[in-house]
Amino acid sequence: MAITDKQAEIFLLLHDDMKRAIARPGRNVGRMLAQLVMRPRRGDPSGDHP
Repeated sequence: MAITDKQAEIFLLLHDDMKRAIARPGRNVGRMLAQLVMRPRRGDPSGDHP
């Protein structure tokens, strides 16, 4: 499956462990990267809900 240039840039910035977790057979790399980018980061107050 082809990914965009921007997705490739993001992928290259990831740690090796994360790359291996994302680039597994049967996984859509583009979708996995989108989910990764959209998820709230730990300790990010904008992601915390009371």
